[in-house]
Amino acid sequence: MRMQVKISFVEEGVSCLANFWPDKAPKTCQMLWDALAEGPFEGMCIHAMFTGRELSFPVEHTRLDPDISLNLPPENQIVFPIPGDLVWNAYQPYQWQGVPNPVYDFGIFYGRDARLLLPVDGARAPFSDILTKIWRSSPRWPPDAKVKAERNLRWSSSLE
Repeated sequence: MRMQVKISFVEEGVSCLANFWPDKAPKTCQMLWDALAEGPFEGMCIHAMFTGRELSFPVEHTRLDPDISLNLPPENQIVFPIPGDLVWNAYQPYQWQGVPNPVYDFGIFYGRDARLLLPVDGARAPFSDILTKIWRSSPRWPPDAKVKAERNLRWSSSLE
């Protein structure tokens, strides 16, 4: 079975599939896969301020168990993502601008020259790829959009 997540820009009617990379980030992928089994992540997506061409998709802190989500090992970390990368990051309470709860975020990268040099200590773990044709074919997306991420179960053979 392949682990895929469907990412939808709800009001724009645009969706794409992201393939998780459990061979490169097994604990991160499994934690997110299990959380998505309980229901989709939904919320507003905004352009990131520090990273460049990234849409930041925050996940409500109550959706994840902090004992698991804040104690993942470093997996497949990068500094310069490329278009199509989907990354995950998590911050301890008070680590991100004094927010008293954990902060969780998907980073959806759509252009070159992005960087993950944030004003806090922490590295991100890219764990999947997004089919990039979707990003290039839909230049009309507004800077803020309602986003939904959900599990997409698809069985695949070894020939795929």
